[in-house]
Amino acid sequence: MVLHFTSRCKNFPMIENQRKTILTPRLPRTFIRILLLGLLVAVIAAVSERYRNGHWWANDCTASWAIPLFFIPVGVWVMFVPRSIQWSDSDFQIQPRFGRSQTLPWTQLCAYGNRNNVFVIQFTGVSMFQIFPGAFPSNEWRVFQSFLAANHPGMKVALWLGLKPIRWNRNDD
Repeated sequence: MVLHFTSRCKNFPMIENQRKTILTPRLPRTFIRILLLGLLVAVIAAVSERYRNGHWWANDCTASWAIPLFFIPVGVWVMFVPRSIQWSDSDFQIQPRFGRSQTLPWTQLCAYGNRNNVFVIQFTGVSMFQIFPGAFPSNEWRVFQSFLAANHPGMKVALWLGLKPIRWNRNDD
């Protein structure tokens, strides 16, 4: 989005300043989403065990679910949630948990789309970024998705085969 500032004085030229939009992840949101998904899986597994074998899980088996229900959200937070994402009309900046911040121009965008419950964005010359969208507020994430769809519709990926993006109905201009 470009903001135009004008002065009442005719001697000053119009100044264009690009506005950067920032996505900041929320730790509690990430933990709650992953925890609820893990609990849903555990409940389905326990009910299916009761239905198939006629008995509920033992207490020690139920308690053993506490370990993955804690460590999986931690793993997702560390591996798939960057410290921040910033973008403007001209560039994309990501600050991963480990490593240095990278600023990339949109002209180097190769592909973006969903893959195995993570959002993937790939630029030329760097490895792809895998991002867990559930860590960000839904309305902010929709703004980012809308920006990509409006400005880079030809880069949307329908399917990923390994590291290779597959597009349907791609229009090459």
